[in-house]
Amino acid sequence: MTHESAITIERLRNVYCVARDHPAPEDLRSRLDCLAESEVMDSCRRALAAFVDNRDPSIWLISSIEIDLAIDAGTATASRGAAAWGEQIALEIGRAIERGPGVSVLRFADRPAYIAQWARDMAAGQAWGKWYYREFDSLRSLAQSTAIAEGIIREGEEAVPVLLRLHSMQALEPVLDVVSNTDAQRVWAAVFPTSRGRWKNVARWASRLLALLRGFPSNVQASPPRAALRFAVAALAEWPIQDTQETEGLREAVEGLLELRRVLGAAAPDMAQQILEAAITQSHEEGNPLVDATLSEFIRQVSGGDPKWAAFAVEVIAPHGAAPGVADETILSELGGIFLLISAFRDLEIDLATLAAAQRCDEPTKAAAVLRHLLAVRCLGQSRTALAIHDRAVAEFSGIPSAVTLAEMAEALAAADVDAALRIVSDALMDRTGERLRDDLADQHLDYFAIGEIIPELKLDAECERSWSRLATSLLRDFCRRLPGFARSSPEYIFQNFLAGTSQLRVSEDRIEVRLAPCPLSIVLRIAGMYQSLEMPWRKGVEICLQAPPT
Repeated sequence: MTHESAITIERLRNVYCVARDHPAPEDLRSRLDCLAESEVMDSCRRALAAFVDNRDPSIWLISSIEIDLAIDAGTATASRGAAAWGEQIALEIGRAIERGPGVSVLRFADRPAYIAQWARDMAAGQAWGKWYYREFDSLRSLAQSTAIAEGIIREGEEAVPVLLRLHSMQALEPVLDVVSNTDAQRVWAAVFPTSRGRWKNVARWASRLLALLRGFPSNVQASPPRAALRFAVAALAEWPIQDTQETEGLREAVEGLLELRRVLGAAAPDMAQQILEAAITQSHEEGNPLVDATLSEFIRQVSGGDPKWAAFAVEVIAPHGAAPGVADETILSELGGIFLLISAFRDLEIDLATLAAAQRCDEPTKAAAVLRHLLAVRCLGQSRTALAIHDRAVAEFSGIPSAVTLAEMAEALAAADVDAALRIVSDALMDRTGERLRDDLADQHLDYFAIGEIIPELKLDAECERSWSRLATSLLRDFCRRLPGFARSSPEYIFQNFLAGTSQLRVSEDRIEVRLAPCPLSIVLRIAGMYQSLEMPWRKGVEICLQAPPT
């Protein structure tokens, strides 16, 4: 059943028991069969509406149900008989759903989840022969790769959610591994068609993709269409869209950056930056055999014509091409705005709070850094969890050791005494503002800070989740207090108007320069004195220099 309360009965097998001396049993069978095909099904659908929520996108698959029904054969064609029959079928379907999933009853959250499960089983060679995949029987004659591609493509606008579901199930890689280059290209072309406006939103998507590219596997060059699918789906997982129109420019940005990565990877180490600068300034009249006109125009569009873009972009796209002898490291991040929260973290004594919370852990100092990191991730919002958890800028902010695994993060979070952290933050807040840590504010934004909904390993019980939410809320409120007129702004408003955008970090042993991204309300940050140099208590001896965006 779908969200439209549609019901599909693949096979209806009726056994009619009539009196031995019935004068026309075959005629009766024919009349009952016709009734079952029409009025009975209509009655069943109406009855199902009583307990099926039209807003629920769930897919329920039931292998079989059996009912016994006695009707007056003399009035079998009457509406009353059809209604009783249909209602009985609906009742048994309802009972099966109430009992929940089992051997003969399956539930999928929505159709993309169903299609993704089928694609995963297809990739593993385990789909055919399962009763709940009979919908795909028309694809059985196709090769494995072609069948998977066709099954995804024919979903139309639902194809993107299918790919995202595969990504969330960690099944996208196994599926792409068995899909040929030809079939991957078919999926890429069908699901991510060429944009109507050639450069519409390309720079925006490219900026986001650059934040992902540093950690993207280097073997993405091996198979362009599969690399493109991986890259595009990873981007959509980090920046969810409301409808497929929002993917305008994504195809061009993905293909452009992957091609640029290929070109710079083939260039001599000391030539990467020169290639980019030449394309940006259009000073390559003599021609560069590696860069064609289309790629040059892409580079100009993405860079906005600024030659400085080459200096840090080459570090992301082709790190080996960095100029020799440079001791500093350049980091490009969509989440560098987290450094604007330094004063809030410092004044609310988060370093002491997380250390107190980590005393139950085997390595309290290391666990405190992990807890501080996860708190910073919370402050950036649930929708950015997957990106923030491994983002270099967020890691530099929190001081988390580079080799910490997700399992270690989960272990530290589970063992932490969050109440100990709350007491320290509450006392610090009282000293600064004369106010106690408010309890009611957390409930307003529980979903916003619930990073465990994105990464199940980090999911906590309701009370612990609420406590960490209180800490994140307090940090953002403390940041807002410093901005004239924004003390009561929502967390997402604060992110979009102050923290969002691609920032550039230059990291050395004793200094981190953060060139913050232009934001809609940069003037407010300037008035509030946010562009300054300061030190984080948990990274003593390291000067943090927050620099205003270029005007």
